[in-house]
Amino acid sequence: MPSPPLHCQRCGRAYTPADAFRAASLSCAACGGPLGDRPPAEPVVERKDPFLGRRIAGALLRKRLAVLPTRSVYAARHEKLGREVRVEVFTAPFAEAHMDYVRRLFAGAARTQDLHSLHVATVIDLGRLPDCCYIITESFEGDLAGLLDRRGRLPLGRALRIAEDVLQGLQAVDELGAAHGNVTPDGILLGHDGAARLSHLGTAMRPEDLGRLTVTPRGALAGPALYMAPEWTASGDPEVRSDLYSLGCTLYRMLAGRPPVLGQAAEDVRRKQAAGTAPGLQAERPDLPEPVARFVARLMAVRPEDRPPSPADALCELRALAGATAAAPARRKLFGVTWSGAWTIIAVLLVAAMVAPFVIMSRMHHDRVQAEQAAAAQEPGAVAILVRPQDPRMPDALSEEGALAVRTLLAYRLSFYPGMSAARGSAEGTPEEVRRTLGVERVLVAAHAAGMGRRNWTLTFADYRGKPWSDSADAAVERNAPDMESLDAAARDLLRAAAAQLGNEVPNPADDTVVSASAPAWAEVGRALQAEAAGRWAEAALHARAAGPAFSALADYCDAVRAAEETGTFPPPGPPPQAATPHELAGLDDILRTVAAGKADEVTAQFGAFLAGQPRSARGYFLLGLWRLKSAGQPDEATLALRHAADLDPSYQAAVSALTGPNTR
Repeated sequence: MPSPPLHCQRCGRAYTPADAFRAASLSCAACGGPLGDRPPAEPVVERKDPFLGRRIAGALLRKRLAVLPTRSVYAARHEKLGREVRVEVFTAPFAEAHMDYVRRLFAGAARTQDLHSLHVATVIDLGRLPDCCYIITESFEGDLAGLLDRRGRLPLGRALRIAEDVLQGLQAVDELGAAHGNVTPDGILLGHDGAARLSHLGTAMRPEDLGRLTVTPRGALAGPALYMAPEWTASGDPEVRSDLYSLGCTLYRMLAGRPPVLGQAAEDVRRKQAAGTAPGLQAERPDLPEPVARFVARLMAVRPEDRPPSPADALCELRALAGATAAAPARRKLFGVTWSGAWTIIAVLLVAAMVAPFVIMSRMHHDRVQAEQAAAAQEPGAVAILVRPQDPRMPDALSEEGALAVRTLLAYRLSFYPGMSAARGSAEGTPEEVRRTLGVERVLVAAHAAGMGRRNWTLTFADYRGKPWSDSADAAVERNAPDMESLDAAARDLLRAAAAQLGNEVPNPADDTVVSASAPAWAEVGRALQAEAAGRWAEAALHARAAGPAFSALADYCDAVRAAEETGTFPPPGPPPQAATPHELAGLDDILRTVAAGKADEVTAQFGAFLAGQPRSARGYFLLGLWRLKSAGQPDEATLALRHAADLDPSYQAAVSALTGPNTR
């Protein structure tokens, strides 16, 4: 029989806490009022929200996400920025009654703007109006508190990834010389890209917040007192090791499904925390690896000096134990017997095979055939590029031109690395769906989020061959910056690390320099490549030249092909490229200069040397075939080279057919 609900004596909201907490001293999570067994004596009149539908600092408040004792939180559309944002609104009466709290809160929020971390919420704007104060931040999908209230506890891998994101945020906060003070499920926000981010700085606690326990809509005990370090009080400033204690309690909550210490009142919880009476994590989750339990216990040490000295040190410990747990999978109990994860999976598969063998075999055969067909169309080492929007519900979060610019930049940077190239074709969905659709084993993902005057990027390179692994790099592109150097630099560093991990050749640093080009310029290069694939050489050259001198080698190649097809002659290229140029384009530029000089013997030798180093260059074989056809008088040899170009890159088939006839394959 379900437990009877408790009612807030101030706002009338009803809660149904677990029986173990019915005797606890609980408060309403919305207004902070006390909870009782009966509804309030006087009916509560629901008042119209005066802020919903209003514009605050250019943000139209469209939906109220939460009503908290200190503020209301809204989802809004910032009309000037053209993106979704999150707005915290503090009424003027509340701000006047809690002036010290609001002052500290806004000082911390303003200081957040000095952070350059993708793991701390970006503050877009803050200010004061006659009837309220407000803080505008980037939009989020939700928070950890809501996720835990729905799920109870999280898988080990997900929990450790969230902890890693939080530690990276705390590391940036620590480097700023600050502390966070709200490393709790409510203070950890979950982005649309799946990453965890800390709320903005300045989340100072009021004494009544720390001395109050609340209950979630699903009946779980909540409140900052469950996560605050024993040495920290609401009247004092938090320290970084206090943040680490809070993270330990939060990680315990993620893995065990309950906070480490429970009590009938906040004072009871604080007393137990100071005494160090929290049960070990393995008492709640015997299946968890022992190194994980030890790490959580170290974070939750009662004495600050027994915790890791800094977030950076804790991050190193976490990554080390994550690798150890990946190498030694946890063991589970099934029907009273301890089974390894692998044997459990085998048992599940055997049961599934008995239930639906033909369906499973048919699906596997279909997926295998599709993957084999897609893989056959790709070059070895092909890398799928996926540019993910800030919010899948916002088609305008990143313009089509912006996505084209980023995709082109990444494809251009890949071309510097032997053994890696951008996969042909495009697909939407998760990285796993994209790699299966395109038939590749490597994916380069670019995910972005809004920032104060900038766009924050996270680049992730993942390899699924054998034992999957991945690496990532961060960048921030200023909105008014003349170029996208920071994103190109992050891509270069990430790909250098990936090439070393894969055992591929790493380019000489002198050849692998960052290209200074704006987003519109990269979009022009993308359009040039699209026109080249369609055989529209004049259009391709026009776009490449519009992108600037950094891409002159591509423009020269397209101009040379157009002139050779129309007049039978190869014009001399323009000045040498003024920036880093991929080896393929640099080699073709050298060949075109020799062709223009009329040195046939040297041209043949150059083509031989070039194709020996670039054996899968469709551009190289197409140019060789075109030169043999138009200048060397070798039509049979030309046909072989052109046909091979079309085999290497099917997009060249139309251009090859126009030169040699439709039956060339």
